[in-house]
Amino acid sequence: MLSPANVGAVLQVCRHLDGVPLAIELAAARVGSLGIQGLADRLDDVFRLLKRGRRTALPRHQTLKALLDWSHDLLDDDERRVLRRLSAFRASFLLDTAAELATCEDIDRRRAVDGVLGLISKSLVEFEGGAPPRYRLLSVTRDYAADKLAAAGESQAIAARHARCMCEVLARSNVEYARGDTLLPAWLARHAPAMPDVRAALDWAARPGGDKLLGAALVAESGLVGLFAGLSEELVQRALESLAVVRSQAAASEQLELRLLILVCCADGVVDTECEAPPGTAARLQELAARIGTPLQQRMALEALCIQAFGCGDYLRVAALLPRFEALPPNPADPQDGNGLAIRHRFGAHAAHYLGDHAGARRHAARMLAHASEPGRGRVVPPVSERVAVGLQQARILWIEGRADSALEEALRVLASAEDAFAFGQSQVMAMAVIPGLL
Repeated sequence: MLSPANVGAVLQVCRHLDGVPLAIELAAARVGSLGIQGLADRLDDVFRLLKRGRRTALPRHQTLKALLDWSHDLLDDDERRVLRRLSAFRASFLLDTAAELATCEDIDRRRAVDGVLGLISKSLVEFEGGAPPRYRLLSVTRDYAADKLAAAGESQAIAARHARCMCEVLARSNVEYARGDTLLPAWLARHAPAMPDVRAALDWAARPGGDKLLGAALVAESGLVGLFAGLSEELVQRALESLAVVRSQAAASEQLELRLLILVCCADGVVDTECEAPPGTAARLQELAARIGTPLQQRMALEALCIQAFGCGDYLRVAALLPRFEALPPNPADPQDGNGLAIRHRFGAHAAHYLGDHAGARRHAARMLAHASEPGRGRVVPPVSERVAVGLQQARILWIEGRADSALEEALRVLASAEDAFAFGQSQVMAMAVIPGLL
């Protein structure tokens, strides 16, 4: 019987089964032996728990497996190959990504696309919506297809291909980001859904038979998506583990090390975590960026150092880093920003404010706005626009100066202007300006 005590477990089971009536009916038959919480605790093995259904059901509905067998028998050979390979996905996917994963020596890309479209038409692949459209396998279908993949002896090969595929997809997303082709909210909406698949690929890479170096490359490629999606705590741990892997190689990739160091410093400055960056991280980042970094990486490295110092409360260190922006090459993705002037004055405003120089903070803020542009143009600074950052800071200064009413009015104005921004930006305005103004 449904009760307040078990409603959470019931919802957990129904969500995992994607609301499929037959699957839920078969799951309900197992509650008597396992209990609802026991069933919820074994969701990773739920497909095997549901293989034996009611004896009174029609023959092909006697078990969930029988129903899937019946659907599977209607597929042609290409569709069967594609279905079992799509079981590697843990979240929704784009048609191009699905075709990229399914294409192998025994099936070319055109046939792979046709196979995915055939599975969609037969309702074995679900349309999830979005622009561009995304698709997914229901969990019970994915588990069934994974069994087929294992029976075909392809599990390891497809897991490796899935990891490479995710790495290549995110590498293209980073090129798109660096060019500034898409504003950050749209860019993140397109690529953040890949994170469950990134985790699955990284788990495979870390296991025996996996590829730890490929995992390190995947961490580097997923870094910007992870930062902007608010996954900094998870990211810093992954990046530190990957950094150790890269440094353990006889012929270590300095380019990969540089990218991981940027992520470590950024994530370390955004979250308070027990995972600490190794000694000399900042010095090594500066050395590599100057020696092998591209112009964009030099900018990102300097931003990362500012983020780390600011996150650690070392405002004097932030102020000392600011003159280095003058030596940076122009940002080709954002000509209006010159050589990092908006970022330089943004950090200058923050450092001056926290050092008690509110007049200096206002001067930096004015200069920052003169060079402001849309966030997401080849930067790694958190996704809050310059105008929101300035408004937040002005509200704090008014509050510190004892002008509480004006501070709250400014804070509420900034909060209203941040309604279409990331949740990160809204939470910053609430925590650092609105709530203090109400106290």
